[in-house]
This record gives sequence, C-alpha cells and structure tokens, in this order.
Amino acid sequence: EDVSLMQEKDGVTNLLLKCTHDQETVLVRVYGDSTETIISRTRELENFVALYLQGYAPEVLNRFENGLVYRYVPGQVLNAKTVRDERYAHATASLLGEWHRVMPHSERNAFWPTLKQWVELVPEGDSHSTRRLTEQLAVLQQEAEQASNELVFSHNDLLPANIIVQSDGTEKVAFIDYEYACTHDPHFDIANHFLEYAGMDCDWETLPSEAHQRHFVAAYLESFHQRAPDDAAIHATMAKVNTYKRVSHFYWGVWALVQASISKIDFDYAAYAQRRL
Repeated sequence: EDVSLMQEKDGVTNLLLKCTHDQETVLVRVYGDSTETIISRTRELENFVALYLQGYAPEVLNRFENGLVYRYVPGQVLNAKTVRDERYAHATASLLGEWHRVMPHSERNAFWPTLKQWVELVPEGDSHSTRRLTEQLAVLQQEAEQASNELVFSHNDLLPANIIVQSDGTEKVAFIDYEYACTHDPHFDIANHFLEYAGMDCDWETLPSEAHQRHFVAAYLESFHQRAPDDAAIHATMAKVNTYKRVSHFYWGVWALVQASISKIDFDYAAYAQRRL
C-alpha cells in the first residue's frame, strides 16, 4: 500500500523520516553511527515515556535496534528568525518554566557525570588534551554549582529546530528531541537556548539582546513560580544564566570533539568545537 516517506530536518546526529499512510503520520528516528557512544538510548526512551505520561511528548509506538518510531506532532519548527519572535519566545519560556516545575526528576545531577564521560572519549593526540579538558571541567563545575545547584528535568538541547509551533492556531509550542535530557540545573536550559540563536555556524553577532533575554527570563520565572517576578529575581537569574553559558560552550565543544572522531555525517565538527571551546 502507498506510504509517503519524507526526510525531516537536517540533523547532525540522527536521520529523521516522516512516514504517512492514509491519515496517520509517524516519525522514524534512525540513530547516527556510534551515537550510542555519547547518548544513552535507554535514557532517551525513558525520557520519552516520562514526558508522554505528563502530556509533553508524543507516544512511542515502537523501538528497533538503532531507532524509534513515534507519533508525529504537526507544526512548524522554529528557525533563526522565528525564534526571536516575541510571541514564540514568550511561549518557549513559559513552557520551559512549566517543564521544570512539573516534570519529575531524580535527586542526583546526571549532567556532570555524562560530560565527564565525554571528556574521557576525546581522542588522545587531539589539540584539546583529555587532561586539560578534565581540569577545565573541574573548575567550570565548581563555578557553576557555586552560582546555582538546583535540580530539574532539563531538556539540554533547546535549539530552534527542537521547538515546534503547533498547527492548531493557538501559537503554543512543544519541545522535541529528548536524547540529551536529564536532571540538571535549570539555568543551563535558558543559557543554552540563548546561545543556540547563533546556530551551528556560531554567529555570535546574532545572539539575543539583553532586553530580549530579560523578557524571556521574566516569562520563565512567572511560569516556574506561578507569580510575576520582581526585578531582583530577574537580575539574579540572569547572573546564573550567564555563568551557565560557559557550561554550554564547554558541553557542546567536547561533544563536537567526540563526534569528529565517530560521526560519518558531513559536518565539520572540529571547526565547531574550535568555536565553542
């Protein structure tokens, strides 16, 4: 019978296929080669199920050796332009605050152990030695945890392409792709999202303005605490977010160093790592 197949967004980790038969559409995610080296596929499935039970993710229909099949969420992913739209920025901040408030999480931060494992995977002989990266990570973790050491269920990869404006006319957004999600400090998600405005080209001139960031943080805090924040709360949160921006740079820089050694996808991971570290 007729089945329509279409490749979805360009990924730098996985292949995503949209499959339509009759009136039903599903997505098939095929994992990139060796990506299980840096991504726990068991954790990803657990994330999917936990989010689905809370109404934040589509239903997983099947799992195969190197991928997943799950229901399609109709809508349009954000891009470098639309992510700056005040409507969508406010919706994103509000949903993120709700996520962090509602989603169950473990009592242990899973982000730092994962990042330490990545550092150990960086090939020896790389210009970024494992020893030097380990030392940098220790300092970075200490600085970050001194700034804020809260725990929430964190998405950890809120780039525009992982935010969908739903096609029901409400301008509500949904988050997709949960392979990096884990228990972590909430300020990382905000910091990382702001840095993703620069795209994979790392065009730092396109980062959001201070005013845009403050509006985002205000909407986030109102959603998270269920009350309007005062200026002091916004200022304090901005300071913590700025600290976690350094964590984001290091995280994705190390990720790229590892990907450069294992991925067959046509992307200059080494150059990307250089821009982040």
